[in-house]
Amino acid sequence: MDQAYMEAVRFFPPGIRTKLEQFPAVKQKGVREICLRAERPLAVCRFDGPFFLGENGQFSSGIPARPYRVKESELAEFLRILTGYSLHSYEQEIRAGFLTVQGGHRAGLAGSCIWGQEGVRTVREISSVTFRIARQIRGCASVLLRRLFQEGLCSVLIAGPPASGKTTLLKDLARGLSDGETGRPVKVSLIDERGELAAVCRGIPQNDVGVMTDVFDGYPKEIGMLQAIRAMTPQAIVLDEIAGEAEMRSIRQCLNAGAAVIASIHASTLDELMSRPLLRELFQTGAFRRIVLLKGAGTPGEVSEIFSPKELVLC
Repeated sequence: MDQAYMEAVRFFPPGIRTKLEQFPAVKQKGVREICLRAERPLAVCRFDGPFFLGENGQFSSGIPARPYRVKESELAEFLRILTGYSLHSYEQEIRAGFLTVQGGHRAGLAGSCIWGQEGVRTVREISSVTFRIARQIRGCASVLLRRLFQEGLCSVLIAGPPASGKTTLLKDLARGLSDGETGRPVKVSLIDERGELAAVCRGIPQNDVGVMTDVFDGYPKEIGMLQAIRAMTPQAIVLDEIAGEAEMRSIRQCLNAGAAVIASIHASTLDELMSRPLLRELFQTGAFRRIVLLKGAGTPGEVSEIFSPKELVLC
């Protein structure tokens, strides 16, 4: 049996937990998410697709004729368990749309939004929970560490489609740099807006992010980067999924302050990456020395190619 899977299953209500424990042991290691949707089939999602639970207790890759449908009461009990039977104490997390629990597992929430002048006030009548299983693979970025930083610390952009292993690699790059696997320990600031990198729970990172890493948990990325520069004098700043103009501006400020930036971005191909004007402008100014393109969801964490942005801009 897979330890991470079985650890995650213990958060589910007893009736569902017993059924999930019967998921084939040989397939547990590949499970990424467990999805509960009110009055709809329970799904266990692997890299090769979802498996659905039938009323007979068996899992199948197709939707069974008689699927096991998650009851509203089971979904409500699941939320009570995730919040330690104190939903009101997690109002901020619910408003943000996710909860991080012990072990680094993360529950994404969907429901009815209550909107106010300052944005989302809260989420009521939660109808779906996607429980993402935390899997830290120590050493998965060791080869990449040597390839990227053999000539010294530099800024790197990791690109790939969803589920291609970007976040897993980032976690291990941060840990490896911080623990001195490139020669000497590097002072790292980890900007963890959505709790997926360090998976802080009650103030303590659930993932091993290294001995010299400072975690800025829950900060919007553009703010967290600047706060890190002001407060922690990092040598490297690590963050996940850059997108907006404000984040790009903060990256420039970090680079001007002398910190390397190691970030990820959603992009399936180099053409897709180069079609974004803000990124192209960053590449032209030499913001990133290397771009790492990952293969895809079928081979998470595997590198397709490593490029120099200067080569791409000239194309």
